[in-house]
Amino acid sequence: MKHFGKGRWCYRPVALADVDALARQGDLPAALAEVLLRRGEGVGEGGVRDFLEPGLRQLPAPTLLGGMDRATTILADALQHGRPVVVYADYDVDGLTGAAVLHQFFREAGRAVTVVQPDRFTCGYGLHARLVDDIARSHGPGTVLVTVDCGISDAAEVLAAKRAGLSVIITDHHLPPEHLPQADAVINPRQAGCTFPFKALAGAGVAFYLAAGLRQKLRDGGFWNGREEPNLRRYLDLTAIGTICDMVPLQGVNRVLAGVGLDVLATTERPGLVELKRAAGYEAGQAISAFDVGYRLGPRLNAAGRMGSPQAALRLLLAADRLSARGYASELETLNLRRREETEKMTERAKKILSDVGRRRTLLVGGRGWHIGVLGIVASRLLEEYYRPTIVYSIDEAGVAKASGRSVTGFDLHRALVNCTDLLDRFGGHSQAAGLSIAAERLLEFGERFEAEAHLVQVADKPPGEIDAVIEGDFGGSETFLRAYRKLMPFGEGNAEPVFAMCGCSMRDVGILKDRHLRCAIPFGDRLLPCIGFGLAEAMRLEDEPVDMVFALRPNFFRGEERWQAHLFSVERSATD
Repeated sequence: MKHFGKGRWCYRPVALADVDALARQGDLPAALAEVLLRRGEGVGEGGVRDFLEPGLRQLPAPTLLGGMDRATTILADALQHGRPVVVYADYDVDGLTGAAVLHQFFREAGRAVTVVQPDRFTCGYGLHARLVDDIARSHGPGTVLVTVDCGISDAAEVLAAKRAGLSVIITDHHLPPEHLPQADAVINPRQAGCTFPFKALAGAGVAFYLAAGLRQKLRDGGFWNGREEPNLRRYLDLTAIGTICDMVPLQGVNRVLAGVGLDVLATTERPGLVELKRAAGYEAGQAISAFDVGYRLGPRLNAAGRMGSPQAALRLLLAADRLSARGYASELETLNLRRREETEKMTERAKKILSDVGRRRTLLVGGRGWHIGVLGIVASRLLEEYYRPTIVYSIDEAGVAKASGRSVTGFDLHRALVNCTDLLDRFGGHSQAAGLSIAAERLLEFGERFEAEAHLVQVADKPPGEIDAVIEGDFGGSETFLRAYRKLMPFGEGNAEPVFAMCGCSMRDVGILKDRHLRCAIPFGDRLLPCIGFGLAEAMRLEDEPVDMVFALRPNFFRGEERWQAHLFSVERSATD
């Protein structure tokens, strides 16, 4: 094993024979074959070809999802007999995009639907009793209520909806409780007995599959005779955004939905997304990566629900023209700026409280009046800083603490909360992220129990970053390498952006940006590869020496032209010098 960056990165060699065999099988440069080899099970049962060439042909049939036949029967009847349909969607990007998928489908089927979203501040996550009552009163008995990205843990609210005369269809992807709500239909790939072969769909992915199943059900019933069927490929721009932003693994079905969806997103004519991309600085027709979605488009959509009402983001996604969409995009820009400011302020506040974490293996931090819209982001920031399972809370005027948690690899946050159920008012989520509410007077006891859970599984210290491959010598020319590299995309959860090392590099055109950041170029096949190293200005002193670099490759667009750049994580004097 070789270490780079003063031990912050490590490279574990793999068998060269295995690399060579995979390189031949996938027609890949050796370094990229090594990346793929390290993905292991992430490549999936379809093998290398399906991984490198994801396409809609690989998608399993919608009918394999448990509850699909019952759900589509109810919705087909509602369409044909004019029963009202209400889509109740979570306020995050996953819920927003899933709701927009169903809204578009029903509109193209000639039937308008109402979309209802809970307010993060007054209702919180999931089905809310007051909103269910409002739906029953305003739309009446016989209404079909379809949840998106929520509902699987809301048995009492589902029962109330049923008693009010509503038909309830739950579409969700979160871990189900032992006993499911008594809905008319439940579509969740994680539920017991579901034969769908891929369990890690996002909420938007489940909504997309519901649209696909309903299209087939209506086709079988002759509904589309004389009408144009919806082209579901056009829905994948929304589905990809929800899938990527919810950080589900970009493997299997998700890799197809995200990969094809990013292609659709690059040329989408959806007014809201056109204006969202423009506001984020993207040019028309520019390729969009999963990184762009996760770190530039997604936060803008999420800002609405975090800082105010999620309706601002929904209006953008449903906008019928560019003019109105531009106004909504501008509103989101303002909200996103406020979100960033609030996040910075609260993160610094939390760090001061946590100035001495000692031997604790978990973090529980918060206070009265903390902005609940950014609790999850702050928890993620603290997790990155301290690498401990982290829960950040805000205590409201009623003495209830609402919290968001994030976890490290190897610590199942959801299971830890299950083991603390007797202390919690409610909770939900999955192994790496969760939300909860608890009476403030129980926080101390909860903190002790949560800490005990971490000791039971022996949470490890933060491991060094893993280098996927060391690039050496002539690897076939830069264009050949980059063309193959694109086939490994999209990168994200479950298919991480590869990290490379190059040894004995000579830096060219060295300079400093804003007194802190290193700018240079290095030989890369038949070209010079521009490099940027944020916070690495000190490495300029190595300008005339061979250096070892750790970096990721990312495409940039400038005036319509794609340019690749190395984002440097480490630059140090070459160990071979």
